[in-house]
Amino acid sequence: MKKTLIVLLTVFITQLSFGQSMDELMKTWNSEIVRIGDREKEKIDIEILDLSLVDKELLSTHYSKGTLKIYRQNESIRKLVKTYTRTDTTFTESYYFLGRWPLYVEISHSKQRLPDKFYFDKSNLMLWIDVNQNEYTVENDKSSQWWWKLAESIDKLTLAANSKEKTINEDKIKLPEPQPMTKEDSLQIIELKKQFDQLMKTVPDSLKK
Repeated sequence: MKKTLIVLLTVFITQLSFGQSMDELMKTWNSEIVRIGDREKEKIDIEILDLSLVDKELLSTHYSKGTLKIYRQNESIRKLVKTYTRTDTTFTESYYFLGRWPLYVEISHSKQRLPDKFYFDKSNLMLWIDVNQNEYTVENDKSSQWWWKLAESIDKLTLAANSKEKTINEDKIKLPEPQPMTKEDSLQIIELKKQFDQLMKTVPDSLKK
């Protein structure tokens, strides 16, 4: 998926030179993210038909009847499905993985017609499509809030999935403190920022608004 998004970025930059508006380019970009994400999600759903399933019971003061379904390919988690009930509403959260990174997340409940859909490139939330089919990218405040919520949920459910216990109290799962950034990571971020700044110099001012 990383290679595909690099190709998309190249196409995106090329299209700028043909005078397309930023809105038109973003629609194209978002539709490609959806196409790639949906294709990978469908591949995983086909793959897990032949995988063994592990069920765990989830406990929490925030919900009842919690379950976690775990699909693995060798040692790698391919999909996690969390279901739980809050008052009279049943929620389903489906997490798809590409290696150790999230690829796609879908969250629905029994009283809404469509799910919230979240598309990722590795650890970055690329696109959120809400139940009303509105599209939000990373600069949107609500999308940013969702990213932190999903990141925490993914970490907790991964720990629960890797636990030897069959019953997990989600309230008691403690996430490890984040590791300090390495010098290599810091230098890479600085280099990426320089590349981004150089790229933005090639974009006409009229398209930056």
